[in-house]
Amino acid sequence: LAVSGSDVYIASAYSSRWAVWKNGEQIYYASSNDDKGSIMTGIAVSGSDVYISGARYAGSTYVAGIWKNGTWTAYGGGEGNSFVNDIAYSDGICYACGHICDSNDNPIYGVWKDGVWTAYSDASDLECIAVDSGSVYVGGTVNPNGTAIPAVWKDVTYTVYGDGTTGGYIFRI
Repeated sequence: LAVSGSDVYIASAYSSRWAVWKNGEQIYYASSNDDKGSIMTGIAVSGSDVYISGARYAGSTYVAGIWKNGTWTAYGGGEGNSFVNDIAYSDGICYACGHICDSNDNPIYGVWKDGVWTAYSDASDLECIAVDSGSVYVGGTVNPNGTAIPAVWKDVTYTVYGDGTTGGYIFRI
């Protein structure tokens, strides 16, 4: 869900395809088989541009990327499944968080800034992203002792939430 002025945008999925709605009217629809089975994970709006984060199914793997106004752009990196988990748009820059996978299908978490990947080596999951006054906030987990510990990164430095030993997750910022 995203709101821009008085307009409400909703990203939804049905019949193995995605759609975007503006004020109850469908404005984009995955009509090609290229988008069948694709996953939508987030939405951001800037002016008349609508950005959707997710992954496109490519036969045997998922490829991370975004749709801008219904047009797909793959975000490179990795050798296995990759996903964009959330998206934010600020001051003309598109930010996205998610993961790519190495050749053994192990996830590597990080952030794309206008499609350029930066790994967050201490992350064990990144689920949400927001930008405010030039700072990038990313919510997810670290896993120092075998337990997923909630954490929020401001730019590239993270702060643990809770007591630092009890498991949990951060899903929205």
